[in-house]
Amino acid sequence: MKIHNTIKSWQIVFILTAFFANSAQLKLAAQSVKILSFEADVRPILKAACFHCHGEEKKKHGGLDVRLVHLMKTGGESGAAIV
Repeated sequence: MKIHNTIKSWQIVFILTAFFANSAQLKLAAQSVKILSFEADVRPILKAACFHCHGEEKKKHGGLDVRLVHLMKTGGESGAAIV
C-alpha cells in the first residue's frame, strides 16, 4: 500500500511538472510570434520582385499596381490581387 501511494504521488508530481512546463513553453512561443506588417515585411519583397512590372513603369503589366495595399485591392485587368 505504501509503495502504491509513493508511485501515485510521483505520478501526480510528474503530471503537474509536465503541465506547468508546457504552459511556460506555450507562453514563450506566443511571445515570440512576430506580427507582420505590409510596410516592413511584405512591401520590400514586392519591391524587389514585382515593382518593375507592377509599379515603377508608366504602363503596369496587366494594369496591376502592387506598390500599395489599396491599389492591389483595386486590382488590374483581371480583378483584385488581394481581398
